[in-house]
Amino acid sequence: MVTKILKNRRVRNNLLQSAFLLAILAVIAAMILTARSNLAAQGMSLGFGFLEQSTGWNIGFSLISYSASDPYWRALWIGFLNTVFLGSVAIPLAALIGLIVAVMRISGQPVLRMVGATYVEIFRNIPLLLQLMFWYSILKVLPAPKAAISLGDAVFLSGRGIAIPWIGAPTWAVFASIAVGLVLLAGFMVMKIDTRVRRKPDSFLRPLKLAMYTSSFVLIASLLWFSREATQPFASLPVLAGLRFQGGLTIPPELAACLIAIAIYGAAFIAEILRAGFKSVPSGQIEASYALGLSSLQVFSRVRFPLAVRSVMPILTNQMIWLTKASTLGIAIGFSDLYMTTSTSIVQSGHTLELVGILMVGFVTINYMLAFGLNTINSAIRLKGSQLRG
Repeated sequence: MVTKILKNRRVRNNLLQSAFLLAILAVIAAMILTARSNLAAQGMSLGFGFLEQSTGWNIGFSLISYSASDPYWRALWIGFLNTVFLGSVAIPLAALIGLIVAVMRISGQPVLRMVGATYVEIFRNIPLLLQLMFWYSILKVLPAPKAAISLGDAVFLSGRGIAIPWIGAPTWAVFASIAVGLVLLAGFMVMKIDTRVRRKPDSFLRPLKLAMYTSSFVLIASLLWFSREATQPFASLPVLAGLRFQGGLTIPPELAACLIAIAIYGAAFIAEILRAGFKSVPSGQIEASYALGLSSLQVFSRVRFPLAVRSVMPILTNQMIWLTKASTLGIAIGFSDLYMTTSTSIVQSGHTLELVGILMVGFVTINYMLAFGLNTINSAIRLKGSQLRG
């Protein structure tokens, strides 16, 4: 009877997979037990109770309120939000700059091609950490706030940061609005590229687009308006008051350096990825578009760009996830991301295993959310098998 059951391929495969899974669980359990015994021998114990203890140290940049008396879990949460915020701003900037450079690389003008190639060769071959230190050094040697460099009396550059006009809503509301805007923008792009949507009649698409744009604007504007305090203006300009600026928003040098370095460095790689996508578009389709009377801008926006994005979306996903993980280099200049807050917590509390586990879970969560969103876009815009026939 047993021999007959084992001859069944499905049963045999299930047994082998179960045995393999049990072996992995046994190894993990053995590692945990060994770690617990070693820690007990040294008078240490595992647990997450320390997360409720006060940290006793300050954080340079925070999207939410924080003081030295706050617990460890709040410091880690701030690091998580800072990492997500840095990625959500730096990656779109890198994509925008990369698109511009990629267009220059395929331009018919030799000067533009030379400028694009020079940009890629320079910034792609200089390590990100070195670029980060370079931009941070430049930002730190800017003049004091009293002698700050003024750009139209609206933006001020000083050694204490970059002061820009800002709205009166709390930072978390602005962050939520950016996230909502990025999600809606991705949805609009998918709808514009998706073949199934473009087959709908204009009488259906135009009211739908108008409703989507209007509802998006109302949603973001309502979030920003109702989240602010009644005494706060909706927007304000930075004004020098003593040794610092009041009003607006002051971006600290650490955050500004991370944004500039990641955006410029990542753009060099994204530009080459997009250039490969543009080159992969068959010349026959481009010539056919011109034969139908489309302008150069229409050919690029309706034919070349959508087809290029379809072909390189998986590679772009990997590149953007890598740029998110590269944000950990911000610790070199003191940016309070998840990696830095975790490292400081390890030094202060001594709970290495627990905090390293939290750090790993945090980055898995961030990268999985990014990968899920980009893979969803990829699934929506890729050519289905039925579309390749006929």
